[in-house]
This record gives sequence, C-alpha cells and structure tokens, in this order.
Amino acid sequence: MDSEDAFPLFIALIIGGSTWGHWYYASARVFAPNSSPPLRMAVAVAPVLSIVVVFLALQSVAEPKVANSGSYQLLFAATAAISLRALFVLLRWFDLDPMNGAIASANTANAFVVLGTIIANTTLNLGANVGTGDTIASVFVPVAFGVIELGAFLFAVISVTSLAEETTSGRNLCAGCRLGGLIVASALPLSRAAMGDWISTEATIIDMTGGAWPLPLLVALAVAVERRWPADDTRGTAAACVAGLIPAVLYIAVSGAAAWFLRLGP
Repeated sequence: MDSEDAFPLFIALIIGGSTWGHWYYASARVFAPNSSPPLRMAVAVAPVLSIVVVFLALQSVAEPKVANSGSYQLLFAATAAISLRALFVLLRWFDLDPMNGAIASANTANAFVVLGTIIANTTLNLGANVGTGDTIASVFVPVAFGVIELGAFLFAVISVTSLAEETTSGRNLCAGCRLGGLIVASALPLSRAAMGDWISTEATIIDMTGGAWPLPLLVALAVAVERRWPADDTRGTAAACVAGLIPAVLYIAVSGAAAWFLRLGP
C-alpha cells in the first residue's frame, strides 16, 4: 500500500471497527437468540457476513493492486462497513431502525427491509471495486454517491407509497418484503454504473447519475403495484410472504434487465 493511503486505511478501520463493535454490543443487549425467529437472527449476523463477501470478492474481481494487497482489502472492506452504517442511519431517519425495529421489537417485516439494505450495500460495493484506476477515489466516490442515490430513492418510495408505514406500524410482512426488494433492485443499476475503469470524479458522478435512470421507473412501478395489488398480510404468514416476494422479484428482475440489457446491450 502507498504511504499516502495508510491514513485512510487507519481512519476506515477505526470507523468500521467501531460500527460493528457497537452493532454487536447493542445486539447482545436486546437480542435473545433462543426466542428469536431465524430472520431476526439473520439481521444480527448479516452485516458482517456481507463485509466478508466483499473482502473475498476483492481477492478475485478487484484490480491486481488491490487483489494482491491485504491492506487495500481491509480498507475497502471497511469502506463497505462505513457505507452500510450510513444506510442504517438513513433507515433510522425513515423510522425503519435496524436495531430497535428489526431486532429489539421483533418486527419481522422490518427485518426484510434491513436485509434488503445489507444486500444492496454489498452489491454497490462489489460494483465499485470492479475496474482499475485511482485506487481509493475509484471506490470511495461511487460508493458515496451511490449511498446518496439510494437514500433519495428510498425517500421517493416512502413518499408515494405506504410501504414504510405498513412495515413499521402495521408490521406488515408483505409490505416489508416489497420494500426490501425495492431497495435491492435500486442497487443493481447503481452497482453497474460504479463498475469500470477510473477516469475522474466528474466522469464517475456523470456515470452514477446516468446509471440511475431505472430508479424513477421502479418508483412508478411500485406505485402501480400498490394501487393494483395493495400489500396485505391478513391471509396468514405464508400468503403474506408470497404476496410480498412476487413483486420484490419483479422489481429486481426489471431493474436488472434495465441496468444490463438496455444500458449495455445484449
């Protein structure tokens, strides 16, 4: 690792380490493993598992300078932890608190949203680490801009649908599945836009902005689905999950197709 990159590594490790130290300390205080459903257990362990996935991917898909450097791998794994912390802050702003909602309050619907956010963050960071260029900026810039775009997308979805309210106040499993699927879907075009060789900060912002064009379509699709097929969990847990997963898969499929085929060609 270059000497000028040592300080960012030090800061990233401090922030990333404190993030997950606090996460597991807080989880231990509110979480009873022997009385919790598997989904809430997954929420408790998934954040660090996602960082492990990023760390392993860095050894295979990142540029050789990163793939052959344990220091750079630690730096960008810590970056993924920091971006996930930022997304968790956004969830708290929207009353979708990962700790108090999904774990402490045993809200399984909220747990779907948290898992969707973790998957979205992992996807975004994987995309940002594909390509060559200015090692730190080529990852930091698209990840930071992607987090902002994810936040804007989540704000738009919450503003025009009742999915967040149904998830938190109504504990609606169907709504939680759909909102979690939307969050995952929103990360696919952003991850694709983050891929590629580094040119400049300006070029990256242009790519990230242009690559986000499927997001308004997802918002419109979510509005159409909710008007035609409102989230309903009154028919039992299994039926609610199916009614939530079908639109979630639809959102992910549409977003993936738009990001790949329409942007890049077959």
